[in-house]
Amino acid sequence: MRLTFVIALAACPASAQFRAARVVARPVAPAVPALSLAAPSGLAPSFSHAALPSPSLLPRADGWLPTVRTSPVVTVIGGMTPAVVPHPTLSRERERETIGETMGETATDAAPLSTRLEKAVQTLSPRNAGVTLNLVFDGETARRGTAEPTSISEGGALAAPHLLKRMPRAVDAQGQEVPAPTGLRALVRTHYLGILHDTAFKTFFSAWVTATLAPAQAGLYVSLATGLFTAPYLLLSAWAGRLADRTDKARLINRLKVVEVGLAVGGAVALALGSPWGALAVVAALGTRSAVMSPAKYSLLAERVPADKLGGANGWLELSTFLSLVVGTAVGGALASWGAGALASVGFGAAALLGWWTSRTLLTTGAPVTPPAAGSSGPAPKMPAKLVRAGLAIAFFWLLSSVIQMNIFQFGAQTLGVGTGMVTGLLTAIGLATGTGAVLAGKLSKDKVELGLVPLGAAGVALFLLDLGLFGGGSVVRAFIDLSLLSVSAGFFYIPLNAYLQQESPAEARGRFLGLANLMTFAAILGSAGVYWLLATALTLTPAAVFTASAALAVAAAVPTFWFLRGPLKDLFRRVRA
Repeated sequence: MRLTFVIALAACPASAQFRAARVVARPVAPAVPALSLAAPSGLAPSFSHAALPSPSLLPRADGWLPTVRTSPVVTVIGGMTPAVVPHPTLSRERERETIGETMGETATDAAPLSTRLEKAVQTLSPRNAGVTLNLVFDGETARRGTAEPTSISEGGALAAPHLLKRMPRAVDAQGQEVPAPTGLRALVRTHYLGILHDTAFKTFFSAWVTATLAPAQAGLYVSLATGLFTAPYLLLSAWAGRLADRTDKARLINRLKVVEVGLAVGGAVALALGSPWGALAVVAALGTRSAVMSPAKYSLLAERVPADKLGGANGWLELSTFLSLVVGTAVGGALASWGAGALASVGFGAAALLGWWTSRTLLTTGAPVTPPAAGSSGPAPKMPAKLVRAGLAIAFFWLLSSVIQMNIFQFGAQTLGVGTGMVTGLLTAIGLATGTGAVLAGKLSKDKVELGLVPLGAAGVALFLLDLGLFGGGSVVRAFIDLSLLSVSAGFFYIPLNAYLQQESPAEARGRFLGLANLMTFAAILGSAGVYWLLATALTLTPAAVFTASAALAVAAAVPTFWFLRGPLKDLFRRVRA
C-alpha cells in the first residue's frame, strides 16, 4: 500500500515545481548492493542507492524523528537467501547534517506547511526511494538504535515485507511503540481444543468397546488405547524437542492441527465401519501428534509471553488443560451412552477444525524467532542441574496425581460407600480446583516467576492428603474439601516450576529441555502404576491407607523443596510483610 502511494506521489505533476531545487546527497558510507525485489511476473524493479541512511523521515507529532544510527540494507534476489549489510555508524550530529543535505534544509517543528509538503514530496520522490522503502519495511534495528543486523523473522529491514503485518508499528499517545499481540489466547484455545478432541475420542472409544465387546476383549482394547496414546511421549519427546528448536513453532503447530483434522476424518470412518482396530490406530496417531506438539506449544508460550507474565500465562494454559479433560471425558462418555456414533464423529471433526482455525492466528501474531539451521547448532547443550531438579519435581507431581486418580475409585466405593457418579464428581472437583490453583499461582506471581509458592504448595499437598487419608473417609463433604484444597495446592506447586523451566531454558535449546521434562513426566506416570500396585496389592493397604502413604511421599518431597527454595520463600514472606 505504501509502495503504491510512493509511486503515485512520485508521478504527481505537482512534484515538477520542486525539481528546480537540485538535491545533493554526499556519500557517507561505502556503496552497498542495489535492492532488487523480484516481481511475480519475473520483472525485477531495482532501487539503487549509495549508502542512504534509513532514519524515519516522515513527520510525527513530536517533529521529525531523529535517529542515531543507520539500519542494514538487505538484498533480495529471486529465491536466494537475503544478505544483511549493515551501514557504518554515524554520529547524531553528522546524520542530522546528512539528512538536512539530502532533504535540502533542516526540518524543524516550526517549519511552515509549504516547507513540510515540499520535504514530503522530496522524500517520496524516486531519488529518495531507497530511504522511503527502508522506512516502510525497516525492522527492529532502527528502533533499537543499533547497526547490528537482525534476523529476517525478527523483522530485519527489507528482507521480508510479507511479515510486516505480523509486526504492526502502532504507537500510543506518547509516541511509544505498542508491542505486537502475542497470540496467547489463540494458543490457549488451540491447546484446549486439542486436548478436548483427544480426551473425548479416547473416552468414547473406551465406552464404545466396553458396551459392544466381551469384557476380556474390551479390557484389552482399553489397555492398548492407554498404552498407545502414552507411548509416543516416552519415545518421541526428546526428538520432538529438537524438532521444535529447529522449526518455526507456530507453523509446526498449525501443520500438526491439519494432521489432526485428517485424523478426525479417519476416526469417523473407523466408527462408521465399526472397526475397533481402526479407531485404536487413530488413538495412537492422536497420541503421536500430541507428543510432537507439546514441546512446541510450551516453547512458543515462553517466546510470545514476557518473562513477567509467564507465570500467569502458564496458569491459564493449565486451567484450559484441566477444563478440557473434564469436558472431554463428560462429552465422550455421554455420546457413547447415547450410542451416537455419527454425532460423535461430527463433534470430533468440529473440534479438530476449530483447533486448526485458531492455530492460524499464531501465524499472524507475535514476532517469530528464526530457528537454527538443521545440523548447524553444534552439540546438544547439557541440561543444567537446576532445570533437572525442576523437571523431576514436575514429574513427581504427576506421579502423585496419577496415584490419587487410580485410588479414588476404590476410596469412593470402599471407604465413602458412594457410587461411580459421586466419584466422577470428585474427579471433576480435582480438575477444576487444580486449574483454579494454577490461575491463582499465576496471579500471585505478578511480575515474576514466584518460586516461593512451590514450598507452600508442597506443604499443602502433604497436609491435605494426610487429612484425607486419616479423617476424610468419614464424610463425603470432608473428602471433597480435602481434595479441592489439595488440588489448589498442587497448582501452587506445579505452575511456578513449569514457568521457571520455560524461562530458564536457553532459547536455542528450550524445546529439547522441555522435551526431556516431558520424558521425565510420562516416565513418572508410567511408574505410578507400579507405585499403586505396590501400595494397594503388594502391601494390601486400604484406599485410605494408600492416601496416607502418598502423604508420606509428599512430605519426603517437600523437605528438599523447602531446602532448595528457602531463598525465594524468604523473599516471598518479606514482600508479604512489606
